[in-house]
Amino acid sequence: MQVVTTVGLDIAKSVFQVHGVIRYAKIHGTTHRPWLTALLARRPTKIAAIALANKNARIVWAMLASDKFYEPKLSVQAA
Repeated sequence: MQVVTTVGLDIAKSVFQVHGVIRYAKIHGTTHRPWLTALLARRPTKIAAIALANKNARIVWAMLASDKFYEPKLSVQAA
């Protein structure tokens, strides 16, 4: 596994604002992002932040490449 550098983490923080999401998920948990809760249980916070930034970057790239809007696939079903 590669080392998470300060530069890479700073870019992720400034571009995708991932630390706020990570902090909120650690305090309150997430019902609509169960993969993030599971990732935080398995990996360190910095790795989870990079994974979230990577996911956001892939979503943005796909939106720009296909000229479509973001349509989230919700995993929580209404009762």
